[in-house]
Amino acid sequence: MKGFDEKWLMDYQARIRQSKSESKVVLLSKIEKDAPKKKLSSNQKATNEELVSAWEETKNIRIIGEKFGMRPSSVHERLVKLTGGNLSYKPITEEEKNIIISKYCEYANSGRREKLAKQLGRHPLWLSRKAKEFGLTNYNRPHDWAKSDLENVESEFREIHTLFNDRELSDKFGVSLGTIVKWRKILGLKKPKEGRWSLSPHPRGATGLVISPEHREKLISGIKKAWNDPNHRLNSDEYKQICSNRMMNRKANKPEENPYSRCSGGKRSDLGNVYFRSSWEANYARYLNFLVKHNKISKWEYESDTFIFHEKKRGIRSYKPDFKIWENESSEPYFVEIKGWMDDKSKTKLKYMTKYYPEIKVIIVGESEYKSIRDSVRKMIPEWENVK
Repeated sequence: MKGFDEKWLMDYQARIRQSKSESKVVLLSKIEKDAPKKKLSSNQKATNEELVSAWEETKNIRIIGEKFGMRPSSVHERLVKLTGGNLSYKPITEEEKNIIISKYCEYANSGRREKLAKQLGRHPLWLSRKAKEFGLTNYNRPHDWAKSDLENVESEFREIHTLFNDRELSDKFGVSLGTIVKWRKILGLKKPKEGRWSLSPHPRGATGLVISPEHREKLISGIKKAWNDPNHRLNSDEYKQICSNRMMNRKANKPEENPYSRCSGGKRSDLGNVYFRSSWEANYARYLNFLVKHNKISKWEYESDTFIFHEKKRGIRSYKPDFKIWENESSEPYFVEIKGWMDDKSKTKLKYMTKYYPEIKVIIVGESEYKSIRDSVRKMIPEWENVK
């Protein structure tokens, strides 16, 4: 690895270490007044005064966590309680701005963005956000630096890559976590399956602990008892409603999973690398492209709309049609549902659509309709999938 001159950061970092914040004194005095100093409990790794002092010095949750061996989430939780939720993050200085503008591209092009963030005492995500604000990001940035940097440390990396976790390797070689992953891929190396937890131990010391048969039986009996108790929270209407709402939101905001194991779900390169849940749906999309090409329809979309049945509190509460189609730019769209076979769940969805959204037009393309389309156009569409 080539060495880099970091003299331009030395004075800046020294000033950070010497700076004293007025708010630090206020917070420390408040802690001393409201909560007298106590000895650390068995699971505490830092006192309240140490956390506040470190926060005022660094304004960086991650650095504080590394300093005291704590999880960032634990550091944040305690600081929120100590400061009453008033965590004032350090605003960017003019000097930091100048450093980012002058050095970001150099570090990013060589895969050392995290190193620059560490030198600034900031989080890599913060650095990336600021770089984007200053117009320095480049999604087409070349990544051949990973291979060129590896040439200088390949033998050493091969020897020790199983002895440290990725974060430690990243710090040791002064590169990003993504670079470590790329190096493994280039060299054909894999993380060791045996002893992986020894490289990344549990943050609370639970590595290697095994649940005893007695305790496992106690957990199982407790769960069974809870479900068999009609007065338990798991059987309450409120909890069931929470679960129903959670599932409805998941279906509304994420693509539906393929419930039919025999369908050829997957991405099609000729259709913009979009995931279709069956070959029938993919072929129908090709048919719609054929219609667009010959000006029979204006445009179409795949699984773009979700209709919520707000009156329903349980069971089927939403419906996402397969295709949304416009015959021309000024016409109202209609929807098409591809159904090789109609199960009870599908029948219920269509019944609810008729009841709660009578103005929405939904056309069902069943087996006979699909085969009619297939026989008429498949010879004119080279990418058509012929399924037995």
